[in-house]
Amino acid sequence: MAVITVVVMIIKEFFPLLGRRWSTFRFIPSPLVGILVAIFIEYVIVRPSGSRTPTIADVGPFIKETAFPKPFWMQTLFYDESKLILDEQGWGKIFYQGILLFFIGTIETLMVIEIMNGFTATVGNNNQHISVLGLANVLSGTLGGAGGDAMIGMTILNGMNGAEGRVSSVSCGLGIMILIMAAYPMLNYIPVAAIGGIMFIVCIHIFKWYSIDMLICAFVPAKLRVRLHLPSRKVNRGDVLIICSVVVLTYFYNQFYGVLTGVGLNYIIFIMQVQTTGGTWAYIWQGLNKPIEVDRSVNESGNHVQYVVRGPLFFKSFRQFVRLFDYDNDPADVTIIMEDGILYDYSSLDGLNKVCKEYKNLAKSVKIMNLTEKSKREIRKADGSRNYGCFPFTFQWMLGAIEIAPEAEDVDQSHMGESSKCTAAPPLTDNFVSQSEIEKTPAAFAVDEISYTPNLPIRN
Repeated sequence: MAVITVVVMIIKEFFPLLGRRWSTFRFIPSPLVGILVAIFIEYVIVRPSGSRTPTIADVGPFIKETAFPKPFWMQTLFYDESKLILDEQGWGKIFYQGILLFFIGTIETLMVIEIMNGFTATVGNNNQHISVLGLANVLSGTLGGAGGDAMIGMTILNGMNGAEGRVSSVSCGLGIMILIMAAYPMLNYIPVAAIGGIMFIVCIHIFKWYSIDMLICAFVPAKLRVRLHLPSRKVNRGDVLIICSVVVLTYFYNQFYGVLTGVGLNYIIFIMQVQTTGGTWAYIWQGLNKPIEVDRSVNESGNHVQYVVRGPLFFKSFRQFVRLFDYDNDPADVTIIMEDGILYDYSSLDGLNKVCKEYKNLAKSVKIMNLTEKSKREIRKADGSRNYGCFPFTFQWMLGAIEIAPEAEDVDQSHMGESSKCTAAPPLTDNFVSQSEIEKTPAAFAVDEISYTPNLPIRN
């Protein structure tokens, strides 16, 4: 069984490399090749030698009675309505499980959408996915099926095999339906080890391996990290607390309790950080209820665009922040002015990094200005470009030359504490024209800026 699993893992991981050299292999899915090889090993080598490994027929066989869907009240082979007790306690169990599954299914689906947004460099419609998920669950329950949601393993597997649009998911669903309804006897021959090998590779690619070092280094002092030759990359201890809490509660209870606790801790830590920097409750209320705002202006020559970002950037607003920029139509020089100057959590770092990466992939120069020293220090701590080779993840597109300007007047940051204020440099000499065609001079910029000018191509 272990041999079959390892062979399938090798095929799944390295068979696509043949497609880079011979175009014919591009149209052959590596999981299918792995399954066929596993069947060959099982029935040509293992079983003739007097041994055997479990197959789908041994674990959960596909049979004729379940090949075609029927309403659950017609499936007397599996459903005994006499065991259904619809008293007050019974209805309570039904509603409790239904609400719990609703939240878990919604959370898992949103997680898969977020992963695929990064995988395909597109933005999914959350409302559309959740609405269709509800309709699909109603139909599935009526036909006697179990409730379900977006399958992260199947989705990633689909994407790893070249899928880019919704046609691929429809084709995948239709293919599974045809197999179950017309070719179900063939499925029973598949060794369970083959399925395990494929899922192992999927898990290896999904898991963020660099996060292990990040979690460990978050609790190790800097001097000890240098002495032990540990990576310098680390994140805020508050983010580590949230990660560990969600993992523990999900493992011992369920995903709903884990995510609910994680979201609550995120809000608490955000409020504490705002108050630590001298922020007011009005500012906190604005961050929790009002969307982040961006003012876009272009200079008169049309070769430089400036964005002024207003509002706190944290886990609630970073997705909206990423969508506020006109990546394709902006000129080659882009300046992003963070009016508040503070990045509150890892999500804000990731959001700003995604914006810089989008411009980098379009060979455009971007400057991030008005960040506090603490925020720039958090970026440097979280950057992994100097530490990782096999599993690179870096904030290098946010890092670059740090320039220090001479004396300048202060930026208006009255809602923030003295320790978080930035000192601004004189305005640029270019005249900027806003989208409403009103001439304006850009607001004063920060003393320090983190700039990055694209030079080398980035592998997606």
